[in-house]
Amino acid sequence: MPNILTAIKGWVSKLAQVGKSAFGRDKDMVRIRLRRQGSKGQPSFRIVVTDKPNPRSGKYLEEIGYYNPHTCPATEIIKEDRALCWLNVGAQPSDAVRRIMDRTGTWERFQRLRAGENIEALIKEAEENRDELPSPTTNYPAPRDGESKIKAREAKRLSDEESKGNRDERSAQLQEELTTDNQTPDGPNNLEKQHEEIQNTDPKTSDLYCNLNRPGKIKLNEDFIEPIPLRAPIDRAKRKKKLIEEAIRVEPDISKRTRQVLTKRWEGKDPATREFLKQQYNGRCQICNCTFPKHDGEPYFEGLYIESYKEAKWLDDPANVLCLCANHCAQFLHGARVFTPDFREQVMSFENDDYHILKVTLIGKDQKIRFSQRHIVDLKAIVEVTKNN
Repeated sequence: MPNILTAIKGWVSKLAQVGKSAFGRDKDMVRIRLRRQGSKGQPSFRIVVTDKPNPRSGKYLEEIGYYNPHTCPATEIIKEDRALCWLNVGAQPSDAVRRIMDRTGTWERFQRLRAGENIEALIKEAEENRDELPSPTTNYPAPRDGESKIKAREAKRLSDEESKGNRDERSAQLQEELTTDNQTPDGPNNLEKQHEEIQNTDPKTSDLYCNLNRPGKIKLNEDFIEPIPLRAPIDRAKRKKKLIEEAIRVEPDISKRTRQVLTKRWEGKDPATREFLKQQYNGRCQICNCTFPKHDGEPYFEGLYIESYKEAKWLDDPANVLCLCANHCAQFLHGARVFTPDFREQVMSFENDDYHILKVTLIGKDQKIRFSQRHIVDLKAIVEVTKNN
């Protein structure tokens, strides 16, 4: 019985060999993967083409590259012509080799080869890119003749300390330059780079700089989103007019405008006003369309009441507020301003357009105040009510 089983196994293996020689290898059984080599704790890898059942360090068909993760940067070399050849006949790369091919550009060139590009041009492109790669250096230099690994690492540590001292000197120079000249030719971007460079030095050296110089964000958190147009501006104006008529000349209830703390305190301006202006104008000035990001990335703007809400008979409504930068807010508060024609006439001339412009002469200069549709509709309702009271 055992002799019969042995004979059957021999026949099966012979048939398999004949099938391979007759029909070639199964493309799904050919893999491109890493083959480990090197000493313990310092492995490097060959990129090889092998049959899938073979062990990691077993036989292989061809070596097409080299990978060493212990250099700085990592050494990743692939024979482009052989890699493209094996990929083109169906060899499948492992996950690790696929990532290496992505970094070297081999996989992208393989996709272009499948799309019909010339293989010679792709190989030439790969050679040009390989020449531009920096020569790798190991993290720990190899010991010289008669020198131990410990001495080599000690020499590396001393060189690192020396370079750190050079960084400290550079940090002191940067601090001196920043204190003597705050304006740099490259503007805020250069200051930000200097700030990052100083932060990467010794913390004790950069504490004073970080406390005195606090560069915030130079871009806003969110892009401007156009407000959704009103579906029925006439109906909104009617509802707003009715609400204002009910609120006019009525002093707010103390319980609604105060909060319970140790003592009763008058609640400040309506916080919904700032949200309204941010939504309609993204915090940008209605005159110059300018703002800048604060440290938290939010836009800076001033909410200036067109008429004081006390003088307007306790009318604390977002429509009664302008979104202005600090400069134009100060000009409105303390400078001469003249609306020609009258402010109310310009507001009442609005006829359900997407936007509206009010003309004003501000400290002798002609300016234009832009209004969103939602803002001008609400303001028109306020003018209609206050004009008759």
